[in-house]
Amino acid sequence: MDQQKAKDTLYHDGGKRTRTIRILFFSEGRGPDHAFRDASIAQHLQAECEVNIQFAASGVGARILEEHGYDVIDLFLSEEHTFLEAIVRSVRLVARTAPDIVIADEEFAAPVAATALNIPSLFITSCCQDPDQLCKNALSYVERIFFIEEPGLFPEPLALDDKVEYVGPLSTRQKKLLPEPPDDRQQRQPESASYADLASRIASRLNQFQS
Repeated sequence: MDQQKAKDTLYHDGGKRTRTIRILFFSEGRGPDHAFRDASIAQHLQAECEVNIQFAASGVGARILEEHGYDVIDLFLSEEHTFLEAIVRSVRLVARTAPDIVIADEEFAAPVAATALNIPSLFITSCCQDPDQLCKNALSYVERIFFIEEPGLFPEPLALDDKVEYVGPLSTRQKKLLPEPPDDRQQRQPESASYADLASRIASRLNQFQS
């Protein structure tokens, strides 16, 4: 489906004419865990609302998402890439794809790119160890941050107080995708929120972008 056709896709919901939401989903490409997590989020999100999801990733993450049937644009970012390099590539991609909204899983350049092009963004993260780091400052550009940990675990910049939504810890290991961790790790694993719950929270935010 070409970009204009996707943009004009409509569906009917209780007699209301609603446009499919086009999402550009940036997935952190280092290692497999982000890709597995984001594949699961995308699956539940597609069940929650009418969306067209285009992934952007690199490295191992891009390959895993492709193997699970998702359309992926490879950013070709090395594990040693600079933040500025990621911003440049992200801006170009957002401009080319023109999504309705950007979702980023710990790809800090994505909300900067989205804001530069007047596109809203949502952010998923489980870590905020250094709130003064340049890339972490990018979080000030997002509309909502879904923090998949408990409050108080990491320092939270005051500027983000009204943007953070704590979901609770999510296991990055899916039973059907990765082997179960050893028993001792299972015992240390805190009570986890479900991927369906996180997708529902994201979907509720997407509703405002429907037209």
